Amino acid sequence: FLSFSRSALLALAIVILLNCFIVFLRHRSLSPIIYHLSFIILITTILSIILFPALKVRILTTSTHEVASVVERAQGFNESWKIFKDNKWLGVGAGNYTAYLQKIDPTRQPWEYQPAHNVGLLFFAETGIVGLVLLMFVIVSFVVYHVTCSMYHVSRIDISRNVTCYMLYVVCFLTLAFFDHYLISSYTGLVLTGIFFGLAFRGTREVVPNSSTAS
Repeated sequence: FLSFSRSALLALAIVILLNCFIVFLRHRSLSPIIYHLSFIILITTILSIILFPALKVRILTTSTHEVASVVERAQGFNESWKIFKDNKWLGVGAGNYTAYLQKIDPTRQPWEYQPAHNVGLLFFAETGIVGLVLLMFVIVSFVVYHVTCSMYHVSRIDISRNVTCYMLYVVCFLTLAFFDHYLISSYTGLVLTGIFFGLAFRGTREVVPNSSTAS
């Protein structure tokens, strides 16, 4: 909340609503939802009242700087797609997006060279189709590994809960990735991404063997 990041606030809201929907489907009651959300609602209300001026500027995007930020993001989307089409197979190289922008348009001010505020577009522009194919291999290997480990859980309820948690992680990550680039363009973002999916897949290291398999 205190980051005042629109994408972070949106990701938080989406995950909370999705989690409430899942809890309601399981319990068919609003009491668990009210119990778990009471603290979040209280803290959010207090912070929103105290920090309303700053929060208002970020949400309404009516100030000159906020409007310019939105325009720059839209321009970055178009530029990244054009760069991808011009270098569709191998891309411009990992971490070389801003350098390539400076090469094709050296007339800008230094601070105007920014990565596209979208992880997918930035990744495609820097690695191309070859990088996308390699990424798909990594994703498939993670999915196969997790499904294989999940087959050895004792209870199907545990598997259902794991899948639910992973879904919430992925939804949160994709929301952040759609509006920002720092998840793959900065050291802090890469560490956050690693921790993010490390938490998502930690359950596979706590596998309880099935009785039939153990015997």
